[in-house]
Amino acid sequence: METVSYLLILVVGILLAAWGYHLNLGRLERALPRRALAWLTLLLGSVLAFVLSKLVYVAFRQEVFSLHGAAGLIRMNPEEFSFVGGCLGFVLGGILAARILRVRVFVALDRMAAPLALGIAFARAAESFLGMLGQGADPIDAEWTHFFPMTVENVYSAWYSEWVLAINLHLAFLALVCVFLALTWQRKCADIPGVCFGRTVTLLCAPLFILELMRAVSVTIFVRVHSEQILCFAVMAACIMAAAVRSRKSAWGIMVPAVLLVLVLGLNVALQFGADGKLNPFVERLPFSEDARDWMLNHLSDWCYPGMILSDIGLVALELVLTRRQLRRSDHVMAKAA
Repeated sequence: METVSYLLILVVGILLAAWGYHLNLGRLERALPRRALAWLTLLLGSVLAFVLSKLVYVAFRQEVFSLHGAAGLIRMNPEEFSFVGGCLGFVLGGILAARILRVRVFVALDRMAAPLALGIAFARAAESFLGMLGQGADPIDAEWTHFFPMTVENVYSAWYSEWVLAINLHLAFLALVCVFLALTWQRKCADIPGVCFGRTVTLLCAPLFILELMRAVSVTIFVRVHSEQILCFAVMAACIMAAAVRSRKSAWGIMVPAVLLVLVLGLNVALQFGADGKLNPFVERLPFSEDARDWMLNHLSDWCYPGMILSDIGLVALELVLTRRQLRRSDHVMAKAA
């Protein structure tokens, strides 16, 4: 029954997103029925979302073949799909639909940003019916956080229960925020197609890059690095580099963001190792006093998550700065032409 409820809310969210895309298209530059682009995107996106979400999951969990053989590709368990892979499938469906109907791709993607965020909000909220899939792994002891939707209570017996983070609801709320931001950017950044979509996707990936670490059910590649984290970073890096290429004034305009991405990636891997205690042997060899090393060992994990959050915010800021540069160049060109 829980799976049926999840699928029902998921389908409703996808249909509402498609209808919102239809309404958000407005008048395109060509005399094209809005319904054609919206529903062709729904058709292609649904097929590609299913295929990519399953293929991405299997790519990171190759033991699926050893356990289930080829049948692992058609198993319908909700936890055996990649969420980011599914979202990429819908985006690819939107790109193909725009190409087929000869609509400018970046214009279509900008109009798709807000509906995509809306669909993600519904999909995340639906995870509440899937038990621990959308919950945090570790119990939260602070009593001031014991309220819905901040946390949810798992009752194991009449004598024992624990509160864990409702990560799926946090992501759903942040996706709703992205809906309103996308509609704002769509209006303010209309002169540069692609800016609205890039900013929205970066903001959608940023919280998942951190919260994925805390999930109770997740695909771990090695130590604390998760598959959805890798996908989120790859998507954010693609958006940032696309903005860098489009806003460049020199080769440095591309090299600097690329170097920053590599540094942030290395920093996050190190911080995740530190949160798991894997850096303790390295800290013990540092040429500091014993008291200093003990202090670092006792407090290292406390600073790892804030460090990852700050680096994540830095990636979002980099995307905003680069796209802002694009808008300024556009305003300068328009003023010069006038």
